[in-house]
This record gives sequence, C-alpha cells and structure tokens, in this order.
Amino acid sequence: MKRFLSCLVLLAIAQPAQAGGDDAPYYGPMKRWNIIGFQTGYKDRTEKDGSWRIDAAVHGRTDAIDMALYRAAERAHELGYRYLFLLGGNGSKTPGLDMATVYARPSRDAVPPIGCRSKKVTSCYTADVIEIMRILGGPGGSQPGVPILAGRDEFGRDVFSSGYGTGGLLR
Repeated sequence: MKRFLSCLVLLAIAQPAQAGGDDAPYYGPMKRWNIIGFQTGYKDRTEKDGSWRIDAAVHGRTDAIDMALYRAAERAHELGYRYLFLLGGNGSKTPGLDMATVYARPSRDAVPPIGCRSKKVTSCYTADVIEIMRILGGPGGSQPGVPILAGRDEFGRDVFSSGYGTGGLLR
C-alpha cells in the first residue's frame, strides 16, 4: 500500500509537467493544481509593519522567486509607486514544485531600503518597478514570472536575467 501511495504522489507531481510542456506557468492568485492539493500562483498580504509578504509557487521550469518579484513589482505599479524595497525572502524546491517568499515595501524615491528582514543586510536592495516587470514579464511582457533571454555565454548557452537582484539600484 505504501508503494502504491508513493507512486500515486510521484504520478500526480509528474503528470502536469508533461502536459504543460513549454507553456508559461499559471500566474494569478493561488489555486489548487493537482489531486494532492498543491497550490500554484501567488498570495500576498500586508504584514503588521506595513511590508508585503508575497508567496509564490510554480510548477515547471520557472523559478517561484521570479513570480514573487514580479507580483511585488506589479502590486507597487498598481498603487503608483516607482521603486520597491526588496527586504529579503527565501525559497525551496521539491520535485515538480518551486516555492518562494519575498518581503517588499513600495517607495516613491530611489533611496537605500528601509526595514531589511534578512540577516545579510547586503541582500536587501531598492529596485525599479518597471525594470523588474520588463525583465520578468516574459517574452513580450505577456508571461509574468518567465525571464527573458539576455544573451548567450562564450559556450553558446542561453543566459537569462532573473532571480533576486533583478532591477536593483541601491543596496
């Protein structure tokens, strides 16, 4: 019975990966994506100190950190802010699911970030909202969380601009 349940879990995780192919990951509020109950998408809330907590989970080849960063920038943009203090976060990967949490606070000015939550203060930075959205908006800006091709390295491999540090201006 244990072996059967283990196979069922692996099948449930692997099945959507084959169906999705090269499609962009789901981008929207968290929703359940398989029979086990894993959720994909983003969830954001305002913390007691006024900062935002953005949780993201993706299935496939995209990094959840890119989706969380994009959502933070999108939220700041919707509220009319030009800059975003990225205050730390974390991530984890399991077979078939990538999860990340980002803490952020919008800003009207390009100043060093205030309220770093990371133990490593140098990992906090101020970013340009439009630049984050451009880099992590995907091809043509139509696939949030999917990084765009930045070029090729000396061996001809694709290089993408993505991950924590995207759009950084000040530390």
